[in-house]
Amino acid sequence: MLAIRHLQQRGTKLAISDRTKRMLLTASGGYCMNPGCNDYLFREFEDGHVTSIEEQAHIIAHSDGGPRADTNLHISVRDEFDNLILLCRSCHGMIDKAPDNFSVDLLREWKVNHSAKIDGLFNTPEYSSRLDMAAAVHRLLDENSATFLALGPLSKFGNDVVSDAGSIWKRAVLNTIIPNNRAVYRTLSKNYGLLNEEERGTFHEFKIHLEAFEYNHLSGDRSASAPRFPSAMNSILR
Repeated sequence: MLAIRHLQQRGTKLAISDRTKRMLLTASGGYCMNPGCNDYLFREFEDGHVTSIEEQAHIIAHSDGGPRADTNLHISVRDEFDNLILLCRSCHGMIDKAPDNFSVDLLREWKVNHSAKIDGLFNTPEYSSRLDMAAAVHRLLDENSATFLALGPLSKFGNDVVSDAGSIWKRAVLNTIIPNNRAVYRTLSKNYGLLNEEERGTFHEFKIHLEAFEYNHLSGDRSASAPRFPSAMNSILR
């Protein structure tokens, strides 16, 4: 507590944890939480480079003299998820330059409503039969397989240094492969009771692959030893 009070007196900013940043990005779905903006928070350039324009904005200011400041909110929780909203750079600057127009209650309303929209878009159904779930899961897996075969590293364009196949594959990973993988995972997770013992093992292998695949493509720190897509997923639920 003494250390926290010392930081507060000096006005030193506590670091927002990586976990909190991931929670905000997940809640936002990758879009600015200002309902009047909803700008996509990532930009891809022609050379395939991807940059982000997201900023973790404080609902109640971190500093005692900042926008929407409230000295009753302890400094130890000012960088926590509940006091943060994910915005693009323009919207972050706007709300902090005109705090009287963007109250704490309004920003909290933005965040709650935005998260509810994301949940609504990606609400995972609960199936009563394996057949219905299999149809939903394999539609996504088939799309991923077709995308990989057409555009992936092993495709006929994979080693073509002249074409822009590399950047096209990166876009396919971000726009198709990763979202589909997540949807498959959510579906199997929510309907775990419909899986048999062998399929549950396959599901956990897929989860490990999914996490490693995303890390390779989103972190910039690639590993050749990442687990491959488990072939048993091609026959799961069949």
